[in-house]
Amino acid sequence: MPVPPPNRPSLQATKYTPRRPLIKVCGLTRPADIAACMEQGVQYLGVNRHAPSPRCVPEGSVRALLNLIPEGRRVYVAVAPHLPDLAMAESQGFDIFQIHFDPNTVSESVVRLWSECVGAKRLWLAPRLSGASAFPSHLLRHASAFLVDGYSPEAYGGTGKTADWTGVAALKSMHADKTWIVAGGLGPANILDAARASHADILDLNSGIEDAPGLKSADKLRAALAALDIAFPQTDAAPGITPAQNAPTRPTPGRLKLNP
Repeated sequence: MPVPPPNRPSLQATKYTPRRPLIKVCGLTRPADIAACMEQGVQYLGVNRHAPSPRCVPEGSVRALLNLIPEGRRVYVAVAPHLPDLAMAESQGFDIFQIHFDPNTVSESVVRLWSECVGAKRLWLAPRLSGASAFPSHLLRHASAFLVDGYSPEAYGGTGKTADWTGVAALKSMHADKTWIVAGGLGPANILDAARASHADILDLNSGIEDAPGLKSADKLRAALAALDIAFPQTDAAPGITPAQNAPTRPTPGRLKLNP
């Protein structure tokens, strides 16, 4: 009698049920813009700590901005940070760590250290991928969420370029246990199309709702969220994706792992 093959997990696509995505606004630099986000019900608020970016918040202003954002919703945004930088960000009060990087130059061992430092549940990985690049599946074991942005060879995010929405939908279908985030030029004119095509759990708004880099427009934010209302009622949010899930209570001091 032939021996049956061993059971293996199948990579079957998960059927998509349309849900209103959660919203993150990135590149916040002013208290007034944070207040507008809170008024409009934005779930995640990102503070850029990548020095070359025009949206980077200087060290001395970080804590004052974070004090205006409720715990569980503060997103640290950086490019391939060193471990001491992550430790500093954690001590400042950040809950979630969104790290942009080039997977061709950053090794998996470095990504593993990021994950060990802040915890996979609090890590959002944003590998910079060209349209011809396949998603590096080995990263899936290291984080709970993945951000797909519009590609630019010169920059990490904030470029205004559109991401591969249908590619994100395919990734979500195959890896539904992860949180999928779409960024890249999202604003009032295209946010609904992005939500419908990408099936993303979270939409990340930045340049598409600005008057200038780092200066958000409350009117553009309001218009973008109103556009979502056309197809997704306010109460129809993605199930199971909440600030509490993606940003659990921060570890007590001394628990960060800084050594390999």
